[in-house]
Amino acid sequence: MILSAEQAKYLESLPLHPSQTAVEITPEYTVFHYRLVPTFDLKQEILSRGSTLEVLEPEWYRNEIIKALLYKPEEWKEIWNWVKDLKQ
Repeated sequence: MILSAEQAKYLESLPLHPSQTAVEITPEYTVFHYRLVPTFDLKQEILSRGSTLEVLEPEWYRNEIIKALLYKPEEWKEIWNWVKDLKQ
């Protein structure tokens, strides 16, 4: 997971999970590594941070977060087709 420097300071003081480890720190961003099973609560926490956070891996979870960020009720059919294509 990669975060803006500002958000990284917050997560350093209040980690998302006990396994949180900073693996790369720059003035612009920090990359954190976690060893966990993704949960609904984690997903909500990630989504609440908007563009200040990016899930890097696993790819399936990254795609799930992107799908949730892009979801608009009026585009439901298009997204459902996109999800079906991902499964094929």
